[in-house]
Amino acid sequence: MPHYYFHLREAAHVSRDGQGADLPSGKEARSKAMRTARDVVCKELLEGEPLNLEREYEITDDDGMGVMTVTFTMALGARRLDGPNH
Repeated sequence: MPHYYFHLREAAHVSRDGQGADLPSGKEARSKAMRTARDVVCKELLEGEPLNLEREYEITDDDGMGVMTVTFTMALGARRLDGPNH
């Protein structure tokens, strides 16, 4: 089973995931990143933290190769005001 790592990027800072997770596919890795991003945002909002959607999970495989990126904006189904379709 493939092993994926979920590195959290916020601006120039990256928090490396040293544990990762065994998941059957990239689709499952994407789903996990989306759920985790939503959970992080919900927790922060409940604790009165400001909303910060300028973060993303960089998903890599066991070899450190980039598989995909999941932005917090994408996870919440939101659009950036300065992005396309504005």
